Amino acid sequence: MAALQTWMRASSREQVPGGPKIPLTLDDAAFWIDWVVTAMVAMFLAQLGSSLKGDPISAPLVCVSSAVLFLGGGVFPWCVKQLCYDGTGRFKSWVHVAMADLVGLAILFACVVVGVKAYGA
Repeated sequence: MAALQTWMRASSREQVPGGPKIPLTLDDAAFWIDWVVTAMVAMFLAQLGSSLKGDPISAPLVCVSSAVLFLGGGVFPWCVKQLCYDGTGRFKSWVHVAMADLVGLAILFACVVVGVKAYGA
């Protein structure tokens, strides 16, 4: 998914005919927002689908999903702002982008596991 997003970002850059190619920036490598939002929406839909089927959702799954929503939607963005961005709103380095992306990917995987357990896919 990250490779496809990078390709689409690079190929969609406007370029003046005969002018220099517009390069990718550090912000173009930040996939964590996409992954966290996708994870939270998918987890919500999986739990909604499970409840519409009439299947019970266990208390531990509700606790994990609530924690993921709170951490992924509230705490994690604040931590990224404090640790990974400089005072101008740009990433400090590639290492900071990679750290944010890895945590975003972990949140996505956690939501997939909760969704599979809740929906029984």
